Amino acid sequence: MVPVSDPQLPFGVAWLSLRLHREVGPGPEDHLTIADELSGTRIEVDGWDEALGEAWRRLASEPAIDDWLEAYLRERGEEGLEVTFSDTPRVVARHAFGRWNVHYPADLLLGSVDAVAAMRAALVTVLDRHVERQALDVPLLGELLAD
Repeated sequence: MVPVSDPQLPFGVAWLSLRLHREVGPGPEDHLTIADELSGTRIEVDGWDEALGEAWRRLASEPAIDDWLEAYLRERGEEGLEVTFSDTPRVVARHAFGRWNVHYPADLLLGSVDAVAAMRAALVTVLDRHVERQALDVPLLGELLAD
């Protein structure tokens, strides 16, 4: 799960795409322990976590989002949403293990030169897919923002 600062994302995030990550070697101040060496190479999300945070902050600052988000959270109830950015070939939404999961293709993110714009499109797509598949009584976010 990736925490993003205020305003808080209404879902959890997992990064499973090898193309969205980069290996990070130990810096001069890092002292590896035996446990570190056994756990493998340290990996960081290569700028996408920041793009996610900025895209959500911009999206959450739009006038229409407050009422929509309140209604979305109320309609969804206790059931959560987990978004996975992965190497899947298409957007996939399904209910599993007591929560909704939406997988979003890394290729759709990487196809844009503007990471924040790509992530904004991903957020709208993911939330709309969840609203559609769970049949929540809220308008699609993409239609609301298009007005």
